[in-house]
Amino acid sequence: MRGDKNALIADLSFVCILLLLFICTLFVAASPDYLLKNAIILAVVFAVAIATYFSSLTAGLILNMVLIFGYVTYLILFSALKGVSFTPDVYFWMVWSPCVTAATHLFTRRTLLQEKENERLRSQLVRLSGVDSLTELKNMRSYERECHVYMKISRRYKMELVLLLWQFRFQRELAQMIGPGGLERLVKQVSEVITSCLREEDAVYLLDSSPYLWGTLLFTDSDSIHVIIDRVEKQLEKIDLRDASGKRKIALDMRIGTIRYSEQIDSPFQLLEQAKKRIEYDV
Repeated sequence: MRGDKNALIADLSFVCILLLLFICTLFVAASPDYLLKNAIILAVVFAVAIATYFSSLTAGLILNMVLIFGYVTYLILFSALKGVSFTPDVYFWMVWSPCVTAATHLFTRRTLLQEKENERLRSQLVRLSGVDSLTELKNMRSYERECHVYMKISRRYKMELVLLLWQFRFQRELAQMIGPGGLERLVKQVSEVITSCLREEDAVYLLDSSPYLWGTLLFTDSDSIHVIIDRVEKQLEKIDLRDASGKRKIALDMRIGTIRYSEQIDSPFQLLEQAKKRIEYDV
């Protein structure tokens, strides 16, 4: 509802801006004798509107008051010295200028609020969907939900459960060499390699993106986990980074951490944190 309200107010304020511009066009066209003076005033009003766009309504209205006061003071002195009366355009600009400032601020403010609301909804959608939008792998929310089930199965049937993690060793330097677009393509390739090297019943997750962290839950023994790691590493070595790095040869280096589930571990996050500590030892 807040997004709809912000969108409606932004639309109405934009219509008001167009209407004010139309009225101004008619007024200037109807006063050809004061064309140069009206053009100068119009340029000043637009400058105040731009300042309001990048600041606040209060700042814009203060600028309007200062300019109107200065303009009226000049006209009073000019009239006193020349003995001429005010022209009607004075009253028009005194009303039109604050209206444009207020409409500009309202449009800017509501547009920004609408963008923030849309960003919040997108973040909430990604968080609740359980799937990473880039790789289409399961995310942290899915891991938290499914890991509870894996842990219960492990306890009930005495099956050995292992959490295996992969992480770029130097992600910042890697991103600088291949660029943001190249890094995203690499993340997709790594995700495909890890998924293809595991069994269909093994759950693969993208647990984090800063830095990127892949994880998988497997029912397997400690000896077999080394076979899986070797299989994945051999496939990762085949990834060609020369196109993204400008024909330079770059070795893809991954850090690995594994942890076996035990009944002393109470939650999926505790299991994950212990696996992350194993990654820190992989230097």
